[in-house]
Amino acid sequence: MPISDKKKFALKVFVFAVCMVLVDCLCGICFPLLQSHAKGGSTRMNYYVSDECDVDILVLGSSRAQHHYVPRILDSLGGVAYNAGNDGMGAVLGLGRYQMCAEKHVPKIVIHDISSFDYQRDDNSKYLKYLRPYGDRPYIRNIISQIGEPFIDLKMLSNMYRNSSRIIPNIRDLFANDNPDNRGYLPLYKKCKNCDHNSLKVDSSSLVLDSIKLKIFDQFILETTRRGSKLYFAISPKFSSEIGESSDSLVTHKLPPSYAYAESLAKRYNIPLLNNMYILGISDNPDFFADQTHLNNEGALAYSRKIVQDLRNSEGP
Repeated sequence: MPISDKKKFALKVFVFAVCMVLVDCLCGICFPLLQSHAKGGSTRMNYYVSDECDVDILVLGSSRAQHHYVPRILDSLGGVAYNAGNDGMGAVLGLGRYQMCAEKHVPKIVIHDISSFDYQRDDNSKYLKYLRPYGDRPYIRNIISQIGEPFIDLKMLSNMYRNSSRIIPNIRDLFANDNPDNRGYLPLYKKCKNCDHNSLKVDSSSLVLDSIKLKIFDQFILETTRRGSKLYFAISPKFSSEIGESSDSLVTHKLPPSYAYAESLAKRYNIPLLNNMYILGISDNPDFFADQTHLNNEGALAYSRKIVQDLRNSEGP
């Protein structure tokens, strides 16, 4: 008896579905294998934070965190430090990375380098690319669901979907040659070419706050408190050639309006805010900068020593 066209079609759909499930299961085996064998790059960082983290001092934030904090200097605070900052990221990734790390070992100290990525309104989906591969974990899925991605519970069942944006980095990072002693820190070695003449401009603009990010930022603070980590907010140096000519109150203490929310949050939760945005000896030294907002390796070494002293002073005698 000949098979009807409808049955043929249904059979093809069934075979296709079975093939997709098998491919997805294969992805569930291959992607963790690639991640565990990464030699460096963001893949190695993601794997370390999610599966091996055993640090006492954890640095979080954007590129200004990743390029500005040298773990081997932070070690002098007592324990092992790791820099889990990431270019263009903020508290959304910070919460996820803290939770993954604390699941293995709760850091004693967390330094979060404040940036507008923590609370400004923009495309929030871009902050999820490093979290999606771990969307099978309930606390990561909770972060992703707050961003409002449709059908998230269904999507997180798929290994292919969770890792689709990480295929090339996973393969590339198999051949990376990162220095393991850097522990997530990404040094910059160039020197700023346009830092000779730069006026100190206090940002007078205000940001449009994102209610979703604000909620996640609050969760990040409460999670560190619940687990017993000591959280510090930090603002690392930017370049200005006019610091020596400016008033101490302008340079050392007053924050621009774009940082006003972070300042209010620090006061509300009694979090130490270490403001080193414009400081003599670092911010006015062009040899310490790769560009006007990022320290090079020489500057990062100097700033890391400064932040260690700040942290010790914040604890009192």
